Amino acid sequence: FTSFIVSVYVLLNWYGLGHGVLDVLPVRYRHEIRNLGMDLHKIFGGYLKAQITLSTACGIFTLIVLFLHSMWVGSNPYILVISCVAALSFPIPVVNQVLPPIVAGILGFINSDDGGYALQVALLVYAVNVIIERTIAPKLMSEAVGVSPLFVLFAAFSGAELLGPVGALLGVPLAAMVKSVFVWFHG
Repeated sequence: FTSFIVSVYVLLNWYGLGHGVLDVLPVRYRHEIRNLGMDLHKIFGGYLKAQITLSTACGIFTLIVLFLHSMWVGSNPYILVISCVAALSFPIPVVNQVLPPIVAGILGFINSDDGGYALQVALLVYAVNVIIERTIAPKLMSEAVGVSPLFVLFAAFSGAELLGPVGALLGVPLAAMVKSVFVWFHG
């Protein structure tokens, strides 16, 4: 939550922060550094927009799947709560795989007092999350940060291996920013 607030602050105050940095630099480098900063801002902003889109999609798809499930199997008054938990936890690696199915299973059991029904609800929520994370997320992230889907997967897995859940969360934008800086230096 704190990183989300800091990210929003940096995005909203990017120009003010950037002008403060540019005032310190020699005049002849300001234009190039400004362009690099704009590229980095575009990458990070695209990443945040993609995360918000993916979280929303996860919540909506979870809601639809659980609604259809409740039409066939039995009513569940907690569908909206389960969908909100799935949407809000989606950007957080590891938590997004564990928390929504657990919450769905508990609320499914409370609703029906049937372990089989609770397991069905938990598995549906888990399946929606995995499908979005493995199919839609790489494509959307690649378009948002300007790299290939394979690069997105590699960056997320590398970040997770190096820094755990925080690395998985920040691996894609940091790797894309490093790529942008490398291209700028190479150019």
